[in-house]
Amino acid sequence: MKATATIVKRNLLNYIYDPSSVFFSFLSVFILIGVYGIFLGTFQVQEVENAVGTIPGVDWLVTSWLIAGLLTVSSFTVPLSILSNMVIDLEKRVFDDFLVAPIKRSSIVFGYAISAIIIGIIMTSLTFVLGEITLVVFSGGEWLSALSHLEVFAWIVLANTTLAALSFFIITFVKSAASVNALNTIIGTLIGFLAGIYVPFAAFSETVSNVFKFNPAAHIVVALRSVIMEPAIDFVFAGAPAGVEASYTVNYGVEMTWFSQAISMGTIALYLGALLVLFAGLSIVRMRSFKR
Repeated sequence: MKATATIVKRNLLNYIYDPSSVFFSFLSVFILIGVYGIFLGTFQVQEVENAVGTIPGVDWLVTSWLIAGLLTVSSFTVPLSILSNMVIDLEKRVFDDFLVAPIKRSSIVFGYAISAIIIGIIMTSLTFVLGEITLVVFSGGEWLSALSHLEVFAWIVLANTTLAALSFFIITFVKSAASVNALNTIIGTLIGFLAGIYVPFAAFSETVSNVFKFNPAAHIVVALRSVIMEPAIDFVFAGAPAGVEASYTVNYGVEMTWFSQAISMGTIALYLGALLVLFAGLSIVRMRSFKR
């Protein structure tokens, strides 16, 4: 336990004192904001206004949708960026000190993983706070209830924990700093598609959509949208024709339908929990490959 705590403390301090780590861990978030501000936001606003008319609350709705996407992206890219340090430690032979010390491999795994989870939760929560302030001040939205805040935080914790386990497993296959930088760039680019942010899953065929939904990011963004967007959806679609709200929630991934079955939030939580256990176990096994 002491060894794990030491590794966690070291990684936290390294992140805090390296501004470039903070910037690059949020690079995908900045890209998403830019793309959405230039292209996607206008398109979604027009589509909603075509369905319900030009009424107050549409900007609130669309901004809520974006915030859920930002939190999902942050939950993946921040832990991945932190765990990338493990590869750098391997190249610099810092990792050798851990391997020759009387430390269980599971302690090493937990040390790096816990630090990634802690930083991921903190930075994703900060993103949510800034996003909600923007939502209220600039988009005419309302503050979420205390219960909704707790629900969002619970999903943030589960999202960062699950995606940190997945990221750790992926990182164990990378052997150089150059490769890990390329990996961060690739995942940072793809995450918008994997979460159905750049292109909603409804735009694909059912077969392609079902394949995409195996990835945890697709489930996380739906769970976050279901909480963050609920007040805006109730307001915008209050007087809309029957079926308009249902069409929007399905097309824009506010609800999850997988293999023609409606997926509840409880099922999403269980699915993410199962992936967490799976990838955490695989990561511990993969640690054997780090022995020189």
